[in-house]
Amino acid sequence: MENQYKFPKRSEVPESETWDISRFFKDDASYHASFDAIEREALDFAASYKHKLADLDSTELHKALVQFNHLISVLGDLQIYANSKSDVDLGNQENAKLCGTCSARSAQISSGLSFFTSEFYQLSDEKLDAISKLDAKFAGYVREAKRMRPHLLAAETEEVLSALGQSLQLPMTCYETTKMADMSFENFEANGKSYENSYVLYENSYAVSDDAALRRQSFASFNAGLHKYRNTTATLYNAHVQQEKVESRLRGYDSVFDFLLNQAAGDADLYNRQIDVIMRDFAPVMRRYARLLKKALKLDKLYYADLRANLFDEGQESISIPEAKSYILDAITPMGPEYSELVSAFDRERWVDFAMNQGKMTGGYCGASSEGKPFVLLSWNGTMSELYTLAHELGHGANFILAYRENSILQGELPLSLVEAPSTFHELLLSHALFQRAKTDEERARVQASMLAKTYFHNFVTHLLEADFQRKVYRAVDAGEQLSADDFDALTRETQEQFWGDAVELESGVEMTWMRQPHYYMGLYSYTYSAGLTLATQTYLRLQKPEEASKAISDWLAFLKLGGSLPVQEAVQVAGSDFTNDAALKSTIAFLDETVSDLERFFA
Repeated sequence: MENQYKFPKRSEVPESETWDISRFFKDDASYHASFDAIEREALDFAASYKHKLADLDSTELHKALVQFNHLISVLGDLQIYANSKSDVDLGNQENAKLCGTCSARSAQISSGLSFFTSEFYQLSDEKLDAISKLDAKFAGYVREAKRMRPHLLAAETEEVLSALGQSLQLPMTCYETTKMADMSFENFEANGKSYENSYVLYENSYAVSDDAALRRQSFASFNAGLHKYRNTTATLYNAHVQQEKVESRLRGYDSVFDFLLNQAAGDADLYNRQIDVIMRDFAPVMRRYARLLKKALKLDKLYYADLRANLFDEGQESISIPEAKSYILDAITPMGPEYSELVSAFDRERWVDFAMNQGKMTGGYCGASSEGKPFVLLSWNGTMSELYTLAHELGHGANFILAYRENSILQGELPLSLVEAPSTFHELLLSHALFQRAKTDEERARVQASMLAKTYFHNFVTHLLEADFQRKVYRAVDAGEQLSADDFDALTRETQEQFWGDAVELESGVEMTWMRQPHYYMGLYSYTYSAGLTLATQTYLRLQKPEEASKAISDWLAFLKLGGSLPVQEAVQVAGSDFTNDAALKSTIAFLDETVSDLERFFA
């Protein structure tokens, strides 16, 4: 039998398919030199300002804040360099040591700097307001100081928590290490051929295959591999959520939800609305989509393993990396020449790690240095799905560049509820460009199907179901429960059954979906995808109206520059929308209902 999909080692991939991390530090020597320097600077900073902030005037406080911002920026850049080496080859012990040492040294430095937050947050409103007036790049940080002040612990306690930073991150670190360095999957057979399996192969290739046997057999193999580690993974996840509950109690919150939402500058009404309305109103739309998928693929039964398949057979045609770059540049054209020039740098500056190699972290992400230099991790497989992922991550990159130009690193990122808006809007720009290219009804239907399967399924279904599951977990934790693998399995299956009803056969293994995402170790991050996409959709719909298109783009560019300078509701208004009620969410669902109806008519 033929064996498929042999992954190269990291050392075997072409340099052109890797990212250029020398953009952050020229080499390991300059990285270590910078670490040594920042340790000295941090000690000098503490000697100059510890126990003294309350006695400084606004000009002196601003000077101290600028220095603190610099120290945090360099620390972040050092962590980027170490993590970017480790993430592409998690089995490399040398990189693992570099990353571990970075975490330990960073935690020690952060502990020594924690006094600044404690003292700064306790300053009078008069002094804080004076800093905001002096420098708008710190106005958002000042607002956060006032908001978080009631939940600050004693300075000595905050210092201890900061020093324990690496240890407190162990659940997520162990989860990722187990997942990518230790977990193995048995080969499986499909259509008379033997296939290797892995996290990257399953998530990026087999799950979206046009071949039903390949999808289903790989799913069974994948879940058999997950099952061997379910108790270890459950122990790690339970430790993480119990740790969050303890901290929420210590900081005086009534619930772990209050703690996590406040940390993220979140809105409880928005959080619960996104989950409740989508579970209630969007689920029927997606059940129709599932039945359509079953019809289009001529299946007797539609299993969970089939849900990421394409309505249209994509065949063996693969999108090359140069073709992908061309698609992206075409998609962003409506944003104007300045924006296009900004994003086009991803090619010549090698922001993106395209390579698919052994030991590489799954999925995709984008981060940026303190100077707004983005970096993107992918595992390129030539599919339309991965093209949407590239568009998504480059949307983050553009946002980082624009926001970091206007803001300090301390307020460089959008509020968590909106952080996925720039990325999902980029996906919609890609769909818009593909739709403009389409010449026939079938080509237009293909674009609509891709948009549903890639953008909305991923963000309005996959991540939203994660959010619903996660909310159930935190409710149990708030009630004082300790959770096991059986509990996580049961809650996952309950969520999937509530959403899909009888439209999908939920075969064995569906209950272990909770094991597949690192988002559960990142606060309430999962729900932000649907919130961000709701906002992005409103701008996309404005873009379709000639009388609104120009204003929609200018509003969006203004939104991208905000960083964390404004609270959620005000930032949404800058983008030209309104999140004070469910109108935007219902408008988005109505658009998707119409899209499914279009596809139903095509396949009638």
